[in-house]
Amino acid sequence: MEPTKSTSWRKLTKSRCNVPSKFRQNLLAGRYCESNYECLSFNCTDNKCKGKSSGVSCSDHNECETGLGCIAEKAFPFSTTCNSFKKQGETCSSDYDCAPTMFCWYLTRSDFYSRSKKCMLKWSFAVNTTFGWAPLHYDTVKDILWNG
Repeated sequence: MEPTKSTSWRKLTKSRCNVPSKFRQNLLAGRYCESNYECLSFNCTDNKCKGKSSGVSCSDHNECETGLGCIAEKAFPFSTTCNSFKKQGETCSSDYDCAPTMFCWYLTRSDFYSRSKKCMLKWSFAVNTTFGWAPLHYDTVKDILWNG
């Protein structure tokens, strides 16, 4: 192939974009900001991005103020609002319902059978501790997939 017949002959093929260090966007609640457009919430107050407060309707955890999560109600109409994270031992439906240092899983075998998950502290169990495991199919592979 002859290089002069190429469509990119003598054309700029590498980007030379210099983004200014001050260009920031979609910052989460609690981050330092200088202008409203930098925050995901478009609310920069006292050089700090502010999220939605407790009880306000939301669709994602990122919309809520620091320390709050977008938690769904367990009854109809299943609305989601910014609320405090669940504490250790409280019933949950996913890891996102619990505080960032916790996870949501079955604490005991009876919890597994009743399908009742609880918030548990990460890295708090001793090595080889069994929790929430139940032999449902009595087939190792199927039980691993079922138990998670």
